[in-house]
Amino acid sequence: MKELSKLNTGFFKRNLIIAKMATQFGKEFFFSSEKEVSNKLGRFLQNKMGVLTEDLGQLKGSLLKAGQILSLYGKELLPPEVENLLEELQSQSSFLSWNQISKQLTQKILEELVISKSPIAAASIGQVHKAIDKETGKKEYALKIQYKNIKRVIDLDLKALKMLLSFTKVVPKDYNLDNIFKEIKVMLLQEMDYEKEADLTLKYASLAGDNYIVPQVFKEFSSKTFLCTSFIKGNSIQDEVLKLSQPNRNKLGKDFFELFFKEIFEWNLVQSDAHAGNYLIKDNKWVLLDFGATKELSQEIALDYQGIMKGIARRDKKVLWDILEKHNFIDFNNTNEDLLWDYFLLVSEPFTKKSYDWGNSKIPTQALNRSKDLLKGVKLNYLPHQNLFIDRKIGGLYFILKTLKAKGDIIPWDYLD
Repeated sequence: MKELSKLNTGFFKRNLIIAKMATQFGKEFFFSSEKEVSNKLGRFLQNKMGVLTEDLGQLKGSLLKAGQILSLYGKELLPPEVENLLEELQSQSSFLSWNQISKQLTQKILEELVISKSPIAAASIGQVHKAIDKETGKKEYALKIQYKNIKRVIDLDLKALKMLLSFTKVVPKDYNLDNIFKEIKVMLLQEMDYEKEADLTLKYASLAGDNYIVPQVFKEFSSKTFLCTSFIKGNSIQDEVLKLSQPNRNKLGKDFFELFFKEIFEWNLVQSDAHAGNYLIKDNKWVLLDFGATKELSQEIALDYQGIMKGIARRDKKVLWDILEKHNFIDFNNTNEDLLWDYFLLVSEPFTKKSYDWGNSKIPTQALNRSKDLLKGVKLNYLPHQNLFIDRKIGGLYFILKTLKAKGDIIPWDYLD
């Protein structure tokens, strides 16, 4: 990880960097037709990847986070080169020096905890340091510290992202992203409220029970901008999957599937940021980390998703079409219904077999290959922003099961009766 001596959260410096990028994009794409953009964008990003990641990496904050969230629709809207840029930025993991980040902490924390000066993880909004209890030297903590002033640049960052998308013309003109950006802003504000995250962590722990491991929260060492939890030593999914037997991988896959169904069918509470970095494996159980992006569902949305899950599992076209029509997502008068139904048949494939090999699943690749046809053949009235973070979790579910190489009968069928 690269150490930064400071972050550019000042409006002038941040605007300058964003304006520089906008100028570069504008020169290249402003007078290009939409057909020309795809080819030009690939060459441009390949040539400028180093410069762009360097500039954007200095910014941290909501520009990167919003870009990562927006990339949920990337398979349908964004070219592969934009996806590659976002992945590159996510893996860059620069962090703020201890001299700077420690200024966010209270005297109480600095006096009572011994904190490692190097972070164990760094993201777009903050970074995590390991700490121990100074008095006993035994109790271990994970201390998540938010970057200073990162909250005040949300509006600027979202405007910049809209502008960059506009300049590159990668989003079709008839797609209005305003509601998507509003939803992203609400979640970004929530993720930057560590007191809210502490409460959601406690709530999730009370629901999860003994089958899952959730860190303990220490409110005496927490505030709106830093969060202290127990430090749990576990293994990453990628490392652990190589060591585990197939039955153990299957058990973990079933537990993860059941966790998702509990969120939708019982709790109305979804931890939506389901990427590998937010999970560990310890004693053949899931360690669940980072509840900042936890989405509390209304009863209506929860019931709709229950219907969608059951409709997909049973391949019940009427149930699925009724829900889509209820929310007016799709203009069926101008939609190729056969194309849309074929897509549902694809993603429902695991539910048609009592034994499914998730490790060798071709569904993500096949879905990506069909995305361009779906864009042309399915007319959306609007992008379903209410479902953005649930859809994000479903994508994460497929990824986790594929990474685990789970196989066999791991679907909790009881929920689908």
